[in-house]
Amino acid sequence: MKDNILDNPSALKVISLVLAILLWFYMGIQNPETEVTYRGVPVKTVMQNAQLENGVSAIGTGSESVDITLRGNKSVLSRISADDIYATIEVDASLSPGVYYLPINVTLPLEDAVITGKYPAGYDVRVDRMTTTVIPVRAEITYGIDTGTYIVDEATVKPDTMEVRGPEADISILKEAVVKLNVTEDNLMEERINLPVTLYDTTGAVADATYLETTVRSAAVYPHISVRRTLPVKVDVLNLPEGWMSSEFSYTVSPSTIEIKVPVLESSSMSEYSAGEIDIKNYHSSGMVMLPIASEYMQPGGVSEIAVSLKFGELVTGDFELDTLEYDNAPEDYPFELLSALPLEVTVRGTPEAMETYDGSKLRGIVDLSSAVPGATLDLPVRIVTGDQEVGALGIVQVTVRIGEKNG
Repeated sequence: MKDNILDNPSALKVISLVLAILLWFYMGIQNPETEVTYRGVPVKTVMQNAQLENGVSAIGTGSESVDITLRGNKSVLSRISADDIYATIEVDASLSPGVYYLPINVTLPLEDAVITGKYPAGYDVRVDRMTTTVIPVRAEITYGIDTGTYIVDEATVKPDTMEVRGPEADISILKEAVVKLNVTEDNLMEERINLPVTLYDTTGAVADATYLETTVRSAAVYPHISVRRTLPVKVDVLNLPEGWMSSEFSYTVSPSTIEIKVPVLESSSMSEYSAGEIDIKNYHSSGMVMLPIASEYMQPGGVSEIAVSLKFGELVTGDFELDTLEYDNAPEDYPFELLSALPLEVTVRGTPEAMETYDGSKLRGIVDLSSAVPGATLDLPVRIVTGDQEVGALGIVQVTVRIGEKNG
């Protein structure tokens, strides 16, 4: 029977397998050591001499890992996990900027295990000094609109600068931040458009921003686009006494219509161009007054100012003294004191006939104290009432009033 078993190949295979298992079990009892590989152990960067004032920093570290193989007793290794293994790369802050191959150091939680494998054994680490710079933010705009109809001025960008922090080598070649915008009929009426910023280096290429830090991720672009419009010109003439306009005073505006550029945001609501105000009190005789066109409306090569011709006819002037003042809205709870000396000299203007008989007896001066506050000293205008519709005050009369503290 023994010979039959030995002659049977299948039986021999079974016997060999059983013997191998028994041998492995025996060896395990006699020598309980084994090897275990712990994969993906995180590698921490440790800075030495970090207190150096101008020392370098490790750039881009923190995502490295290492596979560690340990040999030891089964019971020991069974108590160790990847989280228990401390792997580090030590970087000396006194190094010069550059790339260095640095070994991985491993600290085990138990002394009864031996490191038999470490992959990788180290990493290339870039070190550099960290610095900060301020670069301009610029808008790069293309226009998908009819530039024959629209006038395009330089856009405004906010913020127009941005602070960037990063490795000295990366910062040294940084040139600017750019926001790109294509203006079309679809976004033409948008006052403000927010767009992401892209960093560019001194070669004109997009900068590698991997290790650059900034709080600015986008910028607001304000396009300045206008449309050509021909509009009537309006001038506001102030302080016209009754009766002057038809008989003794007139004015003309030249040109009466003007071609200007109107911001697209105003184009639908603007029906006339307001050139400004002229206060007749400030002009004593006939003459020409020039009102400049506001810069935001002026076209290149176009009209730069509006001419207003003032004609006073035969009007004459006279000077009178005002001995007393009246006060509107005088405060009840605190006193006030007039600091300007009386009498006040008032210049008036009127027709020759009216001025021949005007003696100033109806002349009044009224000061409005509605803006008074305790302890304040105010320069306030005096409203002059001549008492004759053919006579009007000329120029501006002003007094100084001191307001006392509140009574009680």
